[in-house]
Amino acid sequence: MQAFGISMGSSAKKALNKRGEIGRVHSIFQNTLYILTGNRRLIGVVGPRSYNMPINLKVWLPERLAIGDLGLSQGIPVWRSGDLLMIGGGLSVDLRGIRIWKPVGRKRLVLDGAKLLRSIEEVENAALERASAEGFGPLIPHREGLIANDLYGVPSGEPVISNAARCIANLFKAVKEHDPIGIDRNVIGLIGLGPGLTPSGDDFLTGFLASLIFGVRSCPHRFRFPIGSLRESILRARISTTLVSQEFLLHAVEGHVAEPVNDLIAALFDGGPQLRLLTHRVVDMGETSGSDIILGILIGVSLLIQTMESAHELKF
Repeated sequence: MQAFGISMGSSAKKALNKRGEIGRVHSIFQNTLYILTGNRRLIGVVGPRSYNMPINLKVWLPERLAIGDLGLSQGIPVWRSGDLLMIGGGLSVDLRGIRIWKPVGRKRLVLDGAKLLRSIEEVENAALERASAEGFGPLIPHREGLIANDLYGVPSGEPVISNAARCIANLFKAVKEHDPIGIDRNVIGLIGLGPGLTPSGDDFLTGFLASLIFGVRSCPHRFRFPIGSLRESILRARISTTLVSQEFLLHAVEGHVAEPVNDLIAALFDGGPQLRLLTHRVVDMGETSGSDIILGILIGVSLLIQTMESAHELKF
């Protein structure tokens, strides 16, 4: 089948710049095909209704046809010949004229703490309208308890949820107190926690780290978080999770996330008018991943707000 490239992220561009063999098909799902390259990195090939992210190559497919319908199989070779990306003998993608996706740029911000608090409350309320009942979704209404390390009322019947709540509360405290041992211990507790291709603990860390990095880079003289310790802990612990999730975490530690996540965080800090719509867009990423990422964003921005409060910069 012949398809046409629509857009691709920076990592996909780098991997596909070479000619000849690129790698082999690692795994195939209904909406995504992952290619494992020679240096053991992943590229995602997705349909036109999927979202952009650093590793994704979006391709045009006929209406109602998904990646998983193309009859491709795991292990088949992938190579580039001229302007064509050949995936076995069943799919060729024309890369001519493809757009390189770049995330919304960060701006140097003058943050209004009270406005930021209202924004995360709006995101929280929007997330609760359609958050998953699986994964870490049930923890979203307990954000205030998690940041206060008061877990009374947090659902305790499900071990994954209770373990997650304890690790999240302790990680919040460890980052706030610049405690590298506490950071490491609780990152280890979260990595790989929960089922799925990208476990909930990994998705939470993606949202948490992305929001902190955005805040620190936007206001470098205001926030002094141990981002380095958090990144190093995630890099060390990532071997405990799936290969796909490892790839996402490698990008998250640099602040590189999927387009819906990037757009929501940017709008949250800017006080954008479409927070509800952008929140729903993130929640709809995967069965539980979106809700897990939202929780990470809410906890991360709450940490930024507490830092502003402690500096007497937040006025009500």
